[in-house]
Amino acid sequence: MKAEIEIINLLKYDSEKAGKGTRLSFRMIGTNYLSKMNNLKGYQNLEAYYSGHEVFEKIPESFFGARVTAEFVPDPNNTDPLKPRQIISSLECNEQIISLV
Repeated sequence: MKAEIEIINLLKYDSEKAGKGTRLSFRMIGTNYLSKMNNLKGYQNLEAYYSGHEVFEKIPESFFGARVTAEFVPDPNNTDPLKPRQIISSLECNEQIISLV
C-alpha cells in the first residue's frame, strides 16, 4: 500500500535492552485520516521503529515537512501474530527514492 505522509522527526537511540534503533515519527496526509473523537481532534502521531541507525542516516532533511510517498508492507508481529502491523519500506520525495528495509 502506498500513501502520502509528512515526516515529523527521526530519533536515533541506543538502549541496553533494545539495542541501537531509529524511530520515524510521521502523520498521514489527507482529510480521511483526520481524527474526530471526543478527546482528540486532528492527526494521529504515528511511529515506525527500525533496528540500527541506517534509516536515520538515509533520510535527508529535505524530506521533513514535505509531501512524501511511503510504501507500507506487512511486518510480522512476533509478540501477537494475529495483530497485523505495517512498516514503511520505502520513501519517495522529489523523484528521490529511499529504501528503508
